[in-house]
Amino acid sequence: MAHSRPPPDRVERPPVGGHRRDVLATQAEWLEQAQPAYLVAALGRPKSSKWRALALEIERYRRASGITSRVSALGAPPPAHAEERRDWPRLAGRIAQYQGVAAVSFDDLCVFLGQTHRLLLQAALSLLESRRWLGVLSPREVQKIVRMPT
Repeated sequence: MAHSRPPPDRVERPPVGGHRRDVLATQAEWLEQAQPAYLVAALGRPKSSKWRALALEIERYRRASGITSRVSALGAPPPAHAEERRDWPRLAGRIAQYQGVAAVSFDDLCVFLGQTHRLLLQAALSLLESRRWLGVLSPREVQKIVRMPT
């Protein structure tokens, strides 16, 4: 009597592209929950399917370009001879369109602005305003300090 092999298990396969869609959906969900600082700096907080699609496009670009920085969404613009040279401005343009502005620069896409002195000045003025309301400084003292050259 001959022994025959049992038929191979028929594993249900997801439809073409189905598995990829699941991976993208999972990644998009993770991005919405984790909200990496570089994405929040570039796109703001998640609020729409457009945010989700652009966040995935940024992640795809970062992976293809080898960008690991947590400070900038797209990294620095690549040199003129690099293949990614066309992708950076195209994606920056899409981000600008999403933000509703004409264009974005490298500094606009960074978590920490290049003008940190301006942020420090704003924080100091805010602190002064808080102290004025607490009665620690008089309005005249606040005006004197605000008018000092930086």
